[in-house]
Amino acid sequence: MRRSHALWCAAFAALLFDDVGPMPAPLPPPLPPPALPAVAPVSFTAVTFNAGLAPGMVPLANERAPAVAAAVAALPDDVLCLQELWRPEHERLVLAALGLPDAHVFRFDSAGLGVNPAERCEAGALDGLVACTERDCGAAEPEDQARCVAANCRSEMRSLYFRQRDCLDCSVSGAGKPLK
Repeated sequence: MRRSHALWCAAFAALLFDDVGPMPAPLPPPLPPPALPAVAPVSFTAVTFNAGLAPGMVPLANERAPAVAAAVAALPDDVLCLQELWRPEHERLVLAALGLPDAHVFRFDSAGLGVNPAERCEAGALDGLVACTERDCGAAEPEDQARCVAANCRSEMRSLYFRQRDCLDCSVSGAGKPLK
């Protein structure tokens, strides 16, 4: 019953609005895209390379730096994108092995990228972690400090994780760098 009622209403509406005036003209077809000048095809090769030179995060980073520099210099690619070069001396070593002029090198330091100052640590938030780091890992070699803190300061890190996660994230992103 409802279906026939709906059809009857639709038919009645069509009769009422039969003469609504002329239909608008159809839109013209879209224009073709402009012709681009002919360009000879260019080919090049590109590679990304994770150097893994993150002291304190990757074992033997300092010892591997010369071998990484030699491996990178031996790559035949036209474009090389490097990541995980944490120390300036490692960057200098790799750039010396490549022998590129400065005009052919683009550097991008992502440290602190996307860190909102409002997300940084509140006053005193790192006190427990700093005390543990100095007490249990102060004598550790810089290469081993991050692993030492992860092994010996778990309760301080866990506490910071639950109290102020953004502070912990910011702190961990500075692994391998001196505490400030």
